[in-house]
Amino acid sequence: MRPVPEQTALRVLQAAVEEAHGRAGVYVTRDRVMQRVHMEDSEHFEAITEHLEERGWLGAVDILRTLLGLTVPALLILLRWSGYVP
Repeated sequence: MRPVPEQTALRVLQAAVEEAHGRAGVYVTRDRVMQRVHMEDSEHFEAITEHLEERGWLGAVDILRTLLGLTVPALLILLRWSGYVP
């Protein structure tokens, strides 16, 4: 798998948070998040979600990563990334 640029990973994370309406512990579907970021390459998306999972920002609910769970650290990292939290 190819390396995951941090900006791309954060864009996917942001789309997942938007899909979950900013709530941790909410599950979102892979397809909806992929639509939000206009991504068609499912292998690249899987590499990104794996990267986010390793960092503790997403939790895959199933082995195929069709459902993704948002974590509190995911929300905090996006707040920092967007400049809302120092």
